[in-house]
Amino acid sequence: MQILQHLYTRCQEELEKNIEDGGKQLLVKLLRTEDGGIRKNLLGHFLKPKNIVVNPDGREIDLGGGGRAKVELAEFQQALAKTVEDIRNLQEEETIDNVAAVNLVESTRQVAIDARLVIEEEYGVGSKELGDFEQFLQPIFRPV
Repeated sequence: MQILQHLYTRCQEELEKNIEDGGKQLLVKLLRTEDGGIRKNLLGHFLKPKNIVVNPDGREIDLGGGGRAKVELAEFQQALAKTVEDIRNLQEEETIDNVAAVNLVESTRQVAIDARLVIEEEYGVGSKELGDFEQFLQPIFRPV
């Protein structure tokens, strides 16, 4: 069973490498990660700007706040929105049943909640980044 699980995981990782959109690539990785702590670490790694770079010899270089995140918030937001839209379209076309659609949207919503917590931690409660993230996603997760 462990060998099959490992093969499945490796296949998923290889498929992720072929996704060109960084936001979508991160979302796929997060949706297949069940552990909330690991999801939070992944979100922090990809969404938080890197202001310090560590050289191979261990010395740190301070970028002075000019660092960028591996995945921009807007790119991640678009991936969330497109995923929910795609799920709802599949539901309307009756390609997937209602229970599966609800579960998929809920999984995506949980990832968005985890992302919101990471953004709040990084930028603060009253930040523009957090406010923009919330405003963008509220209509997406409202029931149709």
